[in-house]
Amino acid sequence: RLHTATGNHLVRIPISTLEERWSAGFVRIHRSYLVAMRHVDEVRTDGGRCVVVIAGADLVASRRMAPTLRDLLRQRRSGDSS
Repeated sequence: RLHTATGNHLVRIPISTLEERWSAGFVRIHRSYLVAMRHVDEVRTDGGRCVVVIAGADLVASRRMAPTLRDLLRQRRSGDSS
């Protein structure tokens, strides 16, 4: 499913294909989730799990992606302040 500001849409394309096509600004946080980094509000650890918050929704990220997510969020924040 693709979740947008206008609604939810069924997409019949493998997430790996979308990940390749949408490489700029998108990051895979879990085998089931590909998110637009500009919409990530927070990345936090909650009970040992890495959680990505987007528009108030908590998405559990894979442990493997936690360091990458934190680095990307840090880069985005430092880019916003320049």
